[in-house]
Amino acid sequence: MDLKKVANDLATSIEKLDYLRPSDKIYMGKWIWRSIRMTYPYLKEYDLSFFNEIDEYERMFFNRASKESRKSDQYISQYLNTIFLFILFFIFLITASVLVILLLKFQFIIFIFTVMSLIALIFLYKIMMPSVFKNRNLIFERYDEELKTQANKIINYFKNFLKENNLNPKDFPIELRHDDYDNLTYENKGKKFIAYVRL
Repeated sequence: MDLKKVANDLATSIEKLDYLRPSDKIYMGKWIWRSIRMTYPYLKEYDLSFFNEIDEYERMFFNRASKESRKSDQYISQYLNTIFLFILFFIFLITASVLVILLLKFQFIIFIFTVMSLIALIFLYKIMMPSVFKNRNLIFERYDEELKTQANKIINYFKNFLKENNLNPKDFPIELRHDDYDNLTYENKGKKFIAYVRL
């Protein structure tokens, strides 16, 4: 078995829990895969019992968070406002594109549309992401200590795993938004921290 892949699974599980914790740091990172439940295939093969513990916690957490998000009137209201902003912006984009087609030569249409699309993506990122993170924090902030405790449990397991298998913690950096975990050393990288297990 490739023990380095097991170690990467453990690092990923810590990153995932850290990402779920509320934070003022609007750092995207690998946000897409961190917003879903993970499989950790190599950890599952190495230690099925510990894998099941992590998997069960993630399943329980997402079920609770999903129910609360549906119940939260404040969250729903902000979510609808976000959708409304998207609709308004795309109406503007379509209108501007039509004007470009009418006013400029045909051969420049593709170029102009590409530039406008890039500007649109940047604009949406700047406008939407603070709202998205605020909405998420409203739901997850009550689970902050719980998520931190679960992450520390995995960090302790990770620490013992590295010791037992003579692996170098520097080979397995952990990308985090918080610096309040036990048994880690941190390097500040702007909107994120790079952490390593402290043996």
